[in-house]
Amino acid sequence: MRKIFYFNIPSPAGNAGDDVLSMAIIKKFESFGQDIHWTSYPVRNYTTPAVIDRANESDIVLIGGHGLLISD
Repeated sequence: MRKIFYFNIPSPAGNAGDDVLSMAIIKKFESFGQDIHWTSYPVRNYTTPAVIDRANESDIVLIGGHGLLISD
């Protein structure tokens, strides 16, 4: 089983595009046919060292889209 830690904006985000993006990412990873244990962490929450430790214990760390990495 793969463990994926997903920093994202959880649904419903109030924006249809953000909601669809999260669902599409999850469905795409699950389409590879492996058992996956998802841990979703809202990026708007305070990220503590314990959260980072938990993410580092995962096989994959995703940082959700949603324009999070766009410089304005």
